[in-house]
Amino acid sequence: KTSKWLQRLSCLALMLAFSAGCSKVQQLAETVAQESLSIVTTSLAPAVINKFYGDNLTASGGAYPYTFALVAGSLPPGLAMSEQGAITGTPTSLGNYSMTVQVTDSAGATSTSTFGITVTSEITITTPSLPPATTGVAYAYSIAVTGGSGTYSFGATGLPAGFSISASTGIISGSSASSSSNTVLITVTDSNGLQDSKSYNFAVASPPVISPAPLAAAGAGAAYNVTLNVTGGIAAYTWALDSGSLPAGLSLSTAGVISGTPSFGVNVANSPHSFTVRVTDSLGQTDLQAYALTVAIRPAAVEDARRMLRVARVGVAYTDYVPVEGGVGAKAFAATGLPTGLTISATSGFISGTPAGAAGTTHGRLFPPVG
Repeated sequence: KTSKWLQRLSCLALMLAFSAGCSKVQQLAETVAQESLSIVTTSLAPAVINKFYGDNLTASGGAYPYTFALVAGSLPPGLAMSEQGAITGTPTSLGNYSMTVQVTDSAGATSTSTFGITVTSEITITTPSLPPATTGVAYAYSIAVTGGSGTYSFGATGLPAGFSISASTGIISGSSASSSSNTVLITVTDSNGLQDSKSYNFAVASPPVISPAPLAAAGAGAAYNVTLNVTGGIAAYTWALDSGSLPAGLSLSTAGVISGTPSFGVNVANSPHSFTVRVTDSLGQTDLQAYALTVAIRPAAVEDARRMLRVARVGVAYTDYVPVEGGVGAKAFAATGLPTGLTISATSGFISGTPAGAAGTTHGRLFPPVG
């Protein structure tokens, strides 16, 4: 009986040992299966013609070290692949290139994968600047791009409220009721992931408006100086004559000052002189305003006052006036050297009063009263 039990125990031990051995073999097989050699890289970055390129292939499993080799297709001209899987160089030709790469481990196991590299021209945003937007006016402007390949995707940061950029067309659009100055970063990405970014100043401003106030009249032969006024827009402003002409002797500076000395003759005969000025602000916004400038003869006595004024007598009431012609609008009169007791009206030019003091001559003859 003892021997039978020993035989049974021996058989049971053998069965357990066999079962354990099978389990270990299965675990070993699963481990080998999990660590089989493979190329991990799934795609290669696009390349830009005439610019240095660098990317790497990686593998896992098998027995390190690995050796990479090109077994079919070709790399873009100017690129080469090392045994370690590094692809570097400067591509010299545009196009799409396909290649098959094989990796071999130290145990001789191999694995292959096929890749593509696209060589394109460099993607570049070519828009030099963003034109300003005017408050309350709908705005639309398209960003220009060259190079890259496939379709473009656009993005922007820093746009003011009310404005956005189309991801597919690159058109910035919108409107705003408020003035602002903004730094905007535009980014474009092509189908291969190539990207370019450019920063812009983007302003939203009300347009400049020139004051329509009439210009003061100019006197022929007299110095003239008037500064034009503008509101809105963004300084600095530049002024220019848009059409018509100023009277001879006058000019308009870029600072908006009309100055000079208008001459006689044709200036007076052709008055008023019509012309239009243009102002441009720092954003390139403009406004026009038409003016009419009159040039008149300066007020002057018709004859020499010393010969025109009546003789005044001491103690006798006196009145006379200085006749004038020319000028524009109301006139103001003044006099110096009048005899004591006489004054001149600033508005009418009449000289009146009662002369006092000793008889004599002051800007005319002064006689004693008739006896």
